[in-house]
Amino acid sequence: MTRTTWAEQERPLLEVLAAGDTFQENHVFAKWAERHGLQWAEAFVMLEDLREAGYIIIVDAFGRVVTARFARSFIHIGELRLTGEGRRLVGLWPRSNDDAVRVVNAIVAELEERLQDEPDEDKRSRMRSILSSVGGAGRDVAIEVVAQIAAKATGVG
Repeated sequence: MTRTTWAEQERPLLEVLAAGDTFQENHVFAKWAERHGLQWAEAFVMLEDLREAGYIIIVDAFGRVVTARFARSFIHIGELRLTGEGRRLVGLWPRSNDDAVRVVNAIVAELEERLQDEPDEDKRSRMRSILSSVGGAGRDVAIEVVAQIAAKATGVG
């Protein structure tokens, strides 16, 4: 059985970083990883995954930003930092509404397409009403609602 690690490992790490801990030494990170059920190699895979996803920045002990996968036994953590996206994910910064705008635009486009093909006048009338609301004055409200639903669904709202 595949075990999800978001709630048990990745999210807690991002929250600790959000609280100001930077794990400036390997042994500090190793202790945190152990408390969260991770072996040393698994912990570094998680760091690499979070870095590649754009949630954290890894700085080595020499002050260099790590930009590629690294040999786990050779990295000496200088600092872990949240990126802007990492801050949004843990609720420190507001989320962008770009995704919600795309969803609302897709709803409007789908309604417009179905409206043209719908033979039932009663359904067409209801579709026009929805389209008028979502595509018109209610657009901003629709975007806010979709963004809030997405935030709740991902555990950040």
